Amino acid sequence: MGFLHRTFLALTKPAASGPMQKVNERIAVKIGHRFPQGKVGISFCRALGDNILRHEGGNTCRTATLLTSAKVVFEFTQATKMLYFLGTDDHTDEIPVANLLMRTVRKGDVFFDLGANVGFYAFLVAPLCGKRGSVHAFEPNPNLVPNLLRSAELNSSTCDVVVNGVAVGREDGGEISLYFSSDAQDIGVTSTYPHPWLDSNSKITVPVTSIDAYRECHKLERIDYVKIDIEGAELDALQGMTETFRRHPPLLIICELWRTVQKINNAEFLPDPAVPSTVKVFDFLSERGYEPMYISKGGFFERGIRRNDLLELQTNKINAAFIAPQLKTCRPDLFVLQNIYERSLKGCSKQFAKAWYIPEVK
Repeated sequence: MGFLHRTFLALTKPAASGPMQKVNERIAVKIGHRFPQGKVGISFCRALGDNILRHEGGNTCRTATLLTSAKVVFEFTQATKMLYFLGTDDHTDEIPVANLLMRTVRKGDVFFDLGANVGFYAFLVAPLCGKRGSVHAFEPNPNLVPNLLRSAELNSSTCDVVVNGVAVGREDGGEISLYFSSDAQDIGVTSTYPHPWLDSNSKITVPVTSIDAYRECHKLERIDYVKIDIEGAELDALQGMTETFRRHPPLLIICELWRTVQKINNAEFLPDPAVPSTVKVFDFLSERGYEPMYISKGGFFERGIRRNDLLELQTNKINAAFIAPQLKTCRPDLFVLQNIYERSLKGCSKQFAKAWYIPEVK
């Protein structure tokens, strides 16, 4: 805990309770929305959030206004407090994805959010799709579904969000086990695989569907964009899209890819042995013509991901963009950074390329 955070913890303790609490929260939200990347503002909001959690003891809800003006209702926890104050996700790996989606999604588009959690991405893009388009959110955790439905109702006048309290897999119908985290603050951390960092004794059964079956049931001609974050079940969901890939493949699939060894709270874990490897996800989409690329912080496609990169990940996971060839044709503006990288390599040394994480162009 840094000096700035300790200072704000002391200063905001009286502000986190009493008759002025709501006023103080509104002030913090305005600061967070105005300076979402400011170090001082973030420290202030984080400290106030910590004090609110200590005072209220959890189990309370807040409504956040996102950068696209959509409103999201969620349980106020350590994991969600900054979403409330900033109107965006402050996690380093989520900022590029949010910026990319805000640049990419347009009126009339159809967006699928597999592993919606509290609904950040689903409702971030919903106003961009508008009433002519639609968002389909899939979240099997029954603790999260009621607030997702409340959020959908709040935004129903400007956008169409369909909430589905089911898991997504290879086949439609039946049920599957869903495992929970042992930490009550990690309300959104669940998986259909019993990873060692989850509580194998804390599980329920939930219904499961495939994207092909769902698309057919809802008479959807196409799916434009897909975000997948389902804690190791990504390949299962993709294998349930066989007909979708054949008839109208999505332009963009943003998929979470895992490092083989997960580091959590200074301990190392191996995912459940039944989880398909990240390389299999990479190969599955590459075989269907998708080009894997890194996403820059500003929301552009930065450079290609090589297969060997996945064996040398420095973080637990990355959000990779898998791009259909059609997207390059219709949205060349999203690839400006890739062009800069490729031009910068002409005549430069291998040492330079390695130092700047630029892949060799042959």
